[in-house]
Formats: sequence, C-alpha cells, structure tokens
Amino acid sequence: MCSEEVSTHTTNAHLTDEDIPSSDTCWIQVHATTENTVVPSVQDAFEAAGALAITLSETNDTDALWEPEPGTNPLWQTTCVTGLFHANSMRHADTRDQLTRQLTSLPLINLRWEVLEDRAWEREWMKHFKPMLIANRLLIQPTLDDTDTITDTINAPATPASQTNSPSTHPAPTILRLDPGLAFGTGSHPTTQLCLTWLCQQDLSGAS
Repeated sequence: MCSEEVSTHTTNAHLTDEDIPSSDTCWIQVHATTENTVVPSVQDAFEAAGALAITLSETNDTDALWEPEPGTNPLWQTTCVTGLFHANSMRHADTRDQLTRQLTSLPLINLRWEVLEDRAWEREWMKHFKPMLIANRLLIQPTLDDTDTITDTINAPATPASQTNSPSTHPAPTILRLDPGLAFGTGSHPTTQLCLTWLCQQDLSGAS
C-alpha cells in the first residue's frame, strides 16, 4: 500500500515527475470534460495511451438522463471522460506529454490529472457505517469501530427501531460485532430493522 490516505495532485494540463509516488501500487486518473460529440475522440486517445479503464460521468445535476430509449446510448451534453492508468505507464514525461498534446488538440472544457494512491478499498467505505441501536437492546457495531459506542449511541438521536422507549430505562444493550457485507448488508433496510426489533422482543433465555 502507498498510504492509508489518498494523495491527490491536480494540474490544468500536465503532471510532473515529482507528483508521481515511487510505489508500484498507485494509479493516474486523467479527467477530460468536453461536449458529448468529442467523447469518442477522448476515448480513443485514452485507449491508445493504454488506459486500464474509461469512465463517463455527468458534470452537473441538470443534465440527467432518466430513461433512454431501448437500443440507444445517449450521453450528457457535457461529459467527463476519465481514463485510469497504472502509474508506471505514466512515469515518463514524454508519455504524459504525448497524451496531453492529443487531448489539448481537442475542444476540451477542462483537463485535470490526478494521482490516486492505493488504500484498503474494501474497508474504506466502512468509515461511514455507524453503530445502530435496535429497540434499546441490541447494538450492532462494526469490528473496526473502537469508540465508546454504547455511550455515544445511547446519547445520540434514536433510530426508528429504538424510539419506543427511553434508553435510560434499559440496561446496557447487547453488542453484536458485525461488519456490513453481502449477507447482512448494512442493517439499515426497513425489513432488517423490523426483524431485529422482533428478535429483541423475544424471550431467548436458554436459547442457543
């Protein structure tokens, strides 16, 4: 891994040697914003330069595409084309300069380079997953969470499943250490919340 954090360096039209880390687990993203009629030319330039992936995305919320007709592939009027490259393929200034010349010869609105360092992507999104208190009796807490979750969660606003009673009238909840995943999901879906609330209401004394 390069770092636990993403290091991002951007310029208007180029990237210097000093901007690219020496690690082999880093990537370069090139973002070219242009009119939709120019998108194929940008894609061709990225493919010729050895892009690992090419992504098309909208640049504003007012240019949404809702339900395209079957068999059509419409693009946003203004589209951001992003090419992903391994950093090693872009270490030589001549390679970067050649791609820059190809792109700047096109009528682009904006060109931006980005260095993307590796990180534990499968864990990164879990930073946004917070513990959940269910019916004041069950606390679902991700394994990476090392805060005083019981105190923090009880003092926080109640979730819909825990609004029936005041937490202060109940003993400390049972902690269930569980990371979100394909089987359990995040636990925030209403059906999951209802099942957990029902489970908390059952007398499970002696159950295994």
